[in-house]
Amino acid sequence: MKKRPRHSCHFQGDFSGADIHRLHIWQHSLQESWPIYPFATEESMRHVPVCFQEQFCRYLILVFLLDGKLRYHFDDKQFDLGKGDALLIPPGSNYSFETLKNAYYHKKVLEIKGVNLLSILETLGLNASERFPLKEKMEWFLQRWDLITERIERNLPTEFSELMGITYTLVNEFSMLRKKQKSHTPRLLTAIQTRLENNLNEPLSIREIAEEFHISQTHLETLFRKKFGLSPKEYRINCKIEQAKYLLHHTNLSMKEIAFQTGYCNQFYFSQEFKRMTGKTPSLFRRSQAS
Repeated sequence: MKKRPRHSCHFQGDFSGADIHRLHIWQHSLQESWPIYPFATEESMRHVPVCFQEQFCRYLILVFLLDGKLRYHFDDKQFDLGKGDALLIPPGSNYSFETLKNAYYHKKVLEIKGVNLLSILETLGLNASERFPLKEKMEWFLQRWDLITERIERNLPTEFSELMGITYTLVNEFSMLRKKQKSHTPRLLTAIQTRLENNLNEPLSIREIAEEFHISQTHLETLFRKKFGLSPKEYRINCKIEQAKYLLHHTNLSMKEIAFQTGYCNQFYFSQEFKRMTGKTPSLFRRSQAS
């Protein structure tokens, strides 16, 4: 019989030193049979360094970052959250988060359970952790979070059905956002490709590219490896080498001039990189094209 993963939580830092910490848990005798329902809401604000780790979380977690910065780690990826970002953490995830610069954050969290939660998330395409830049839609989500919190506090049987409806509507909105993000990905990749393929003589860091297009560097690396099997840095190097091949074949520019035009600090480093990528030195490549 397969052993069920064990749930565990670990804390580091001064979790008691919170400017705000409010936790509301909804408990009702019939909730275990409901398809989807809010298990708890939480609001916290801290100015102290903290780190939290959870193994095999038992619920869907929706994180809304109102201010500050947080870094979330998963088994295979990482997300940096800033003001206006949301993060979806599906049930069964192993994750951790830590404070970053200034050790400040203000967030609201919604935890969701239900006997049909896994099938609902599968249907909606929300079975993987994902970051959502909510921006102007943050207010809409926080209004639903407030409604859910108010009803959990009141705990009125007459509001149970409405509470489940609000919860499902909120989750479904994340599904709609995900579809919009995925449809935007091809355009985003094309724009980043264009940026990497141009101005090859100028220095350009991948961190700068990620900031320019308002995505995390980890997300940028993932997009490129999934689409091209290359990192963004490797993609730009390939562009440089292809440009160098063209210049070697169609111009009489010196090695020093070609190195400069393709962004290398000197011709010796350019020669080493060219040979690593093509198996030939630039001079040998030029002679082979001339014959």
